[in-house]
Amino acid sequence: MFALIKNLFTKVSSGGIIGSAANQAVGSVVEATNYAQILREAYAEYGGIWDDEINIFGIRNKENPLGDSFDDIIGVCYVDPTSGEEIVRAYRGTTDPGVKAIKTQTNIGGASHMALGPQIDIWVLGAHKGPKRADGSQFIIDPALIALGNSQRLWQDKNGDGKKQADETEVDKWDGLNCHCASSNYSGKDSEKILTYSYGCQVIQSRRDWDEFIGIITRSNKGKKKKSKFSYMLFDKNQLSLGVM
Repeated sequence: MFALIKNLFTKVSSGGIIGSAANQAVGSVVEATNYAQILREAYAEYGGIWDDEINIFGIRNKENPLGDSFDDIIGVCYVDPTSGEEIVRAYRGTTDPGVKAIKTQTNIGGASHMALGPQIDIWVLGAHKGPKRADGSQFIIDPALIALGNSQRLWQDKNGDGKKQADETEVDKWDGLNCHCASSNYSGKDSEKILTYSYGCQVIQSRRDWDEFIGIITRSNKGKKKKSKFSYMLFDKNQLSLGVM
């Protein structure tokens, strides 16, 4: 089944992905029903719970765990309030901690990695400290998905190799793995490396992409309700590939 999705998304010259804010040409919105149906089937096969309004998902690329690169995908499937169609958008990001976190946290049990599969009601909308203002005067407070919901399923990288070993078992715990933006400023220049932007958080690389992604969530009916909790579904690229990985 998942061979069908192989070439449904393509690279664009800006480095973004079809459906990202960086690509607003005709066809930048992934066709609604077919792609949503593929995601629905993937959710069902791997234990996810489909939400009829909004679904947040990630796809992990495990080929270069110490590359410190934004080589994963974070996406959202949502119902367009005007047309009633289901729209899928996907953005470059990371679902793993950066190399600094991986290498420096071995003495405290290892850097945390979000486990594959469903993460039910783990996030709420909240505030996250973002970049400094252009004049350096103060930090900008970004809207973000904050880990104030249910516990998260994760594993810790004890030996600092970026790969899950047999003795690195998955546990359920509150470990502050949020979802936020990596971009260091609003100048249009995005960070090329993960650096310290992720210690296990799910992080979108581009500021423009992040603004679109979080805007979709905050404008949703669920996002407008106080104390709403958001679930997350994390796939391996061998379970679900968007053709750019």
